[in-house]
Amino acid sequence: EFLKIFNNGNFRRDIIGIDKLPCAIQTCLLARYNTSNEIGYRTIDRSFNIIPYLRKAWADLCKTYPIEAKWYHKGHKPTLEEYINNAVISTSAPAILQNKEALGYVDKLPSIMRCSSMILRLTNDLGISSVYNLKSIQCYMNETGASEDVARKHIMDMLHETWKTINKHMFDHYSFVEEPFLSGNPNLCRTAQFFYQYGDGHGNPKQ
Repeated sequence: EFLKIFNNGNFRRDIIGIDKLPCAIQTCLLARYNTSNEIGYRTIDRSFNIIPYLRKAWADLCKTYPIEAKWYHKGHKPTLEEYINNAVISTSAPAILQNKEALGYVDKLPSIMRCSSMILRLTNDLGISSVYNLKSIQCYMNETGASEDVARKHIMDMLHETWKTINKHMFDHYSFVEEPFLSGNPNLCRTAQFFYQYGDGHGNPKQ
């Protein structure tokens, strides 16, 4: 219920009526609202209003959380495809990768951003402890009855194929896509693999 209220607040363009919401949600929405406006204020001298894009990025991201919460509370075991479709947004990678130049390419090249998000999600899943629930590994095991070792190999194979797709996009679109946006995608993937290749380098850096 709280997620629904929070989600509805993220679609608003103002904070009218925010005082009627629970205190915790007020704090989150005000932080999001003020941060977006501050970024917009700091970049307005470039003759570009980033606020509508920030608002949409926040709304898209927050729509993924009720889905995950519903899966958990209802005991639903999503297929690997269901999990990936939600996870590529919940990683927040699309919001991280977008810049002014990228906004004109997002509709043309959604695949490269999806691939970057997949690699971020899958490397994290492979690196963190198996005590965490609802990872791609568990989804594949539930869907196919495979062992954990087989599931991990399948996810590794997915990673290899996804890297091939990213490299193909880099080669095919280098001539007409701004380089900072294009190179940001594989750079995010490399960062993810640096953190998670030998375990949870983010949550447990001493590992």
